[in-house]
Amino acid sequence: MAKKCADRRTFDRKMSARLVAVAVLLAAAVAAEEAATPEVSYEHFRLLRVQVADKEQMAAVFRLSMELDGVQLWATHNMSTQLDLLVAPTAWTNITTELNQSGIKYSIIIENLQDSIRNENPPMEPEEEEWENRSGHRLTWKRYHHYKDIESYVDYLANTYPEICQMEVIGQTSEGRPLKVLKISTGGAAKPAVWIDGGIHAREWIAPATVTYLLLQLVEFRHDHPWLIDDLDWYVLPVVNPDGYEYSHTTDRLWRKTRSAGDGQCVGVDANRNFDSHWLEVGASSDPCSSIYAGSRPFSEPETKAMTDFILSRRDEIKVYLTLHSYGQMWLVPWGYKADKPDDYYDMYVLAEQGVEALERVRNTDYLLGTADELIYTSSGGSDDWAKEKAGIKYAYTVELPDTGRYGFVLPAAHIELVGQEVWEGVKGMMLYFTKNISV
Repeated sequence: MAKKCADRRTFDRKMSARLVAVAVLLAAAVAAEEAATPEVSYEHFRLLRVQVADKEQMAAVFRLSMELDGVQLWATHNMSTQLDLLVAPTAWTNITTELNQSGIKYSIIIENLQDSIRNENPPMEPEEEEWENRSGHRLTWKRYHHYKDIESYVDYLANTYPEICQMEVIGQTSEGRPLKVLKISTGGAAKPAVWIDGGIHAREWIAPATVTYLLLQLVEFRHDHPWLIDDLDWYVLPVVNPDGYEYSHTTDRLWRKTRSAGDGQCVGVDANRNFDSHWLEVGASSDPCSSIYAGSRPFSEPETKAMTDFILSRRDEIKVYLTLHSYGQMWLVPWGYKADKPDDYYDMYVLAEQGVEALERVRNTDYLLGTADELIYTSSGGSDDWAKEKAGIKYAYTVELPDTGRYGFVLPAAHIELVGQEVWEGVKGMMLYFTKNISV
């Protein structure tokens, strides 16, 4: 028996070494491919704010964004009466002609998107390098970081605070990057847990930055608010879509999807249309080249599959689900796939309201609260609907972070700490109400 156990351990070590070697080779191949790919330029791309007067005009703008090459819908605001369109130089004449002929008003928010991209993320300063040497990690919340820095910060927290932090690799991405979840817990008797994730959409850089700011507060400043980890457990996945996130840093700043290889020439899936909740019913596409491609099937992406498997294995613990996105400054309550509200919508609304009110007290930043159907658009296959419908997590929300269009997805890094402070107060306010008023 001892000989068999020894043989088994030797086999396991060899298999682990082979898996590591495969992951390293895959990562090297991906890095070489990205290095050979020229960076996408958005020189002279404009961001338009379109004002629609009625549903007919709104439908016309949606149609134009789907039919005209070089026109992309970025966001909707004010109950969908305002829409932001990114317009390539080659499409400028076509889109403005169509809007003018339809009597639809518009204005230019960003004259040259590439200028905004150049100014978004400053290079690391000498004092930041010094900070890395002193603190043991690179994150400063003064700039947007590559995935390896975020991953290293999760490792740092797990290694530095092992009494409350446990890191678990829950899976790998299509390109071999690890998906790391950090559990924050003081242990002891079972407690209600909160799940937080960000970075489902690659280009929404403020989301992972804000999630790591929440980690900073939960772990490194835990003595300022000990009740948050005394009364609750936390599961945090800073970046759901590391491949896409990294690609948006190295090659295409506005990349949205994952980086899985499809059957044809188009790459990636919109991970927030890939969940098994009314998949591909509305607001999603079966076209692999679409930015809202839902995938070949629910959970076709290793990222969404790993995340949901992990959540389902802890569905009895997790009572609150928060996913951070940008942009628009909204706190969204299910459902996203239809206009009807859940039977317990009022309960969900009241809890979210505590978060929104606490958030707004920091800098008087206005957030809208309601369903996606009310505030932006209807879409299916989203993670928040899945969390509520399939995982049974009653309190499931999507938080759309700043801003409301001046910068859009290209929010300058100078805003990271400001947004982080607001969202932190919002999460605290919500969970204070939860611990005092909601029995589970």
